[in-house]
Amino acid sequence: MADEINLIITLNRPQYPVLAADQIAYVYVEAQPTAVALQSGVGHSPLNLALVLDRSGSMAGQKITDLKEAAKWAVEQLNDCDQVSIVVFDDRAEVIVPSQPAVNKTAVLAQLGSAIEVTAVTLSHSTATPGEMITVAITWQVTAMPGQDLTTFIHLGDPKQTPLAQADGIPRNGAYPTRYWAAGEQFSDSYTLLLPAALAPGQYPIQFGLYDSQSGARLPLFIDGARQPQDAYRVGSLTIIR
Repeated sequence: MADEINLIITLNRPQYPVLAADQIAYVYVEAQPTAVALQSGVGHSPLNLALVLDRSGSMAGQKITDLKEAAKWAVEQLNDCDQVSIVVFDDRAEVIVPSQPAVNKTAVLAQLGSAIEVTAVTLSHSTATPGEMITVAITWQVTAMPGQDLTTFIHLGDPKQTPLAQADGIPRNGAYPTRYWAAGEQFSDSYTLLLPAALAPGQYPIQFGLYDSQSGARLPLFIDGARQPQDAYRVGSLTIIR
């Protein structure tokens, strides 16, 4: 192993002042295969990759989109013998994918009905202020033609109560109704939720799901085979501050 990988370690600053207060130092570690490893013709040694992703407010917009694409690309390069874990952080860290073999690169988070799966969900902010716009990004995976028009709901607040805010709509901003979805497709979608100006400070859950556009009946939603209350998937919590 020692002759297979070179580690290049760099500090984000060449010098640090002597201060009484604590300072933060960032260490960048780059791993590169050595010439010996490249010439051996043998597959790489198993990797144990941990992705630590910043989801704080400073990453909103294109930054978080680029980060997700980069993380997805990195995982897709792994072999079945490798391990992968994913940690996200803002004001606190959360392990969303414990260390596991990289054998299922499109793990199913939830199943809706018999034709639609969800493989990724992200929230653009973990902390926000009243009147702000929040984006929920969803990756759909189609296993069979849905055969009906479905509407996505994004709700803020207790799922048993009337939503404090909601963003209901046809996927892809109305441009791609579910009746046109084909088996084998996988694509990203996003929804924008406007927070009420009078929303009180506190923590609020955000959930989503699908319902029949005609009848309003929600599509059954399952996680690991268990049907979820209110047929809704909890994306996470949003902390409102002023």
